[in-house]
Amino acid sequence: MKRRLERIDESIARYLSQLETADRHGDAVPEAKVERLKGKIEKLKEEIIRLNTINAEMIKSEDKQISLTDPDARSMATSGKDTGIVGYNVHIAVDTQHHLIRLSKSWQIAAITMARRSGPARKPTSR
Repeated sequence: MKRRLERIDESIARYLSQLETADRHGDAVPEAKVERLKGKIEKLKEEIIRLNTINAEMIKSEDKQISLTDPDARSMATSGKDTGIVGYNVHIAVDTQHHLIRLSKSWQIAAITMARRSGPARKPTSR
């Protein structure tokens, strides 16, 4: 989040610099370009507000993570530098008395969510 906000600040600074240059050159710079730069700055300011809202929610969360697509998914580290994957950490246990496999609650929720997204099961058609 911090890096994304820094990049947005850099972009705004770059656009402001371009606007200052346009002001110095006066009528030589088309008004459409000036308006386009102002529009970009406005969109970036809106993005900052959106990201700050998400950041506040993330800080309030128990594990300091938030997934915008699936609330049950979490970021997990991978072997690459500064890389990760958003997914599920599945835990399976075997009941030794009855020899049944038990899934964790988060895996059950993930399975139900995926089933709902894929829609109703279809019967295979014969040809």
